[in-house]
Amino acid sequence: MTRPVAAAALTAVLLVALLGSWLSSGWSGVRAEQAAARAAPRAEAERTARALAGELAARLEDVRRREDGRPYYHYQSLFHDPRGAAAGASVAPSPLADGPDDPLIAAHFQLDAAGRVSLPTLNEDVPELNIVAVSDNVRLRDALAAAAPALRADGGDGVAVALADPSPGPGPIQKAGKANPRGNPRVEVLDEQAYLQNAYSQQVYQQTKSGQAVDPAQLRQQRDVQQQVAAPPPRLDAARDPALDGVAVTVAPLDWRAAEIAGAPALVAVRRVDTPDGTLTQGLVVTVDTARELVTERDPAATVVPGAPAPGAAAAPLDLGAEDWHVVVDDAAARAAAEARADGVARAFLVRFVPTATLALACGALVVLLVARAERAARQRARFAAAAAHELRTPLAGLQLYGDMLADGLGNPERARDYARRMSEEASRLGRVVTNVLDFSRLERGGLAVTVAERDLGEVVTAAVERARPQLERAGCALQVELPDAPVRVRADDDAVARIVGNLLDNAEKYGRGAADRTIVVRAARDGDAATIAVGDAGPGLSPAAARQLFRPFARGVAADGPAGLGLGLALSRTLAQAMGGDLCHQPTPGGGATFVVRLPAV
Repeated sequence: MTRPVAAAALTAVLLVALLGSWLSSGWSGVRAEQAAARAAPRAEAERTARALAGELAARLEDVRRREDGRPYYHYQSLFHDPRGAAAGASVAPSPLADGPDDPLIAAHFQLDAAGRVSLPTLNEDVPELNIVAVSDNVRLRDALAAAAPALRADGGDGVAVALADPSPGPGPIQKAGKANPRGNPRVEVLDEQAYLQNAYSQQVYQQTKSGQAVDPAQLRQQRDVQQQVAAPPPRLDAARDPALDGVAVTVAPLDWRAAEIAGAPALVAVRRVDTPDGTLTQGLVVTVDTARELVTERDPAATVVPGAPAPGAAAAPLDLGAEDWHVVVDDAAARAAAEARADGVARAFLVRFVPTATLALACGALVVLLVARAERAARQRARFAAAAAHELRTPLAGLQLYGDMLADGLGNPERARDYARRMSEEASRLGRVVTNVLDFSRLERGGLAVTVAERDLGEVVTAAVERARPQLERAGCALQVELPDAPVRVRADDDAVARIVGNLLDNAEKYGRGAADRTIVVRAARDGDAATIAVGDAGPGLSPAAARQLFRPFARGVAADGPAGLGLGLALSRTLAQAMGGDLCHQPTPGGGATFVVRLPAV
């Protein structure tokens, strides 16, 4: 395994382990945070529902306790207050005649033993006493009458209970006007006259209004006449308790129940009132709308739902002992916001993870690239060392051979000048190799520079070709030079152009040695705003793959068994051309061979 492959494998393992661990633990945290965010609205809605249900239940219970202490005779349109200071017959409008004093209460009502419904706000016998609109009261009374069977607290029999001995009752006897704990009835004790005036308050009012005297005996007699039924109620004498010194009326606590009034659900608090004249049902109505208003004021998303809530709703029951009523909190908006927050948590994690992971992968790739480049540089140095040794050994061998021949007087003395010329050519070849190496070193350090001036294109090309002609002709190459007919002025460096053309000619000779036609064509011409120098040969040419990397340092367009070379000539030649404001490129040649074109800025 090569070092780049090993470095890539090790880097991949480390990155996968680190990033995978981070992704696994981080995404688990994201899932947990999302679950918590999604569960929070429901938990908050349920807490809110429980709190609002508790508040509403406490508010309703407060109403029940306050109303529980109200005397039974307040539920009439007219009543006689036994605690009043006035002597004799006196009745007045009930404290409830102008409507409930609590906005939560829709109405007070009373059902007598015969099932008739009456309201303290409705007096059809004395219309001038009505404060609330009669039509509204009549509609409400009719609606309560329709629901009366569900509201009655006496079981529907209408039979009064014996009150002579109240001690067997379910709770202790208490004095009138005192509220009692829920579940314990109380006894209100009135003297006979007060009881009769409350029982027949309408007649008392009519008689006192007309100026007639009210005779308690007459009220007693009227009661006895009206109560002649198959099973008459207990006599007032029997209802009297010597220990209490009056008529006893047992009032049970108010108890909540659900009902439907006028087609709408409602909560009613009803109580049983046992009197000598029969059993009464008294109560108050709380509509669902008033309950909802109370809850919605606290939280706009909350409402009151009679009966069972929808499946999955955030709800809490009202603890009133009635049928199921629930406070429901709509958490749809909160859940949508929580879903958006949950998505935001995932996005926030990905925003952190993806760039970091990308950066880590990029760093890993950079490490692998550096290792690969170091490996490639090592291979290039090895190839360069071998190629340099070969390039230097050949001219050195020629120098040594002809130098020894001259020194020892060997060979044909008449060819001494030829031997000296060959030594000069080998020295020039050696100098070109050394110059390319030095120029490449300067190129890597950024110290390669040219001096540009106006030159005649034909003169520059001719000088460069003539410098290389002897060596090329001795190598068996024929030179064909084509110059422009008119002078072409270019901005160039003579030495840089000579080195470029020399490298191109050297390559043409070197890579065209196996061709049948050893002609090298050099063409100089003007091309618009530029001047071109084209050097072509009839050799094997270049493959597309070799052409793509041709101008890279140490890259060569032939296999390892091709002509020796350092792979620096073309890279240096293009750099020199670009330094003069031009360029060097390869052009495919029809029919085979290779052509390189140098472009220089024309004046």
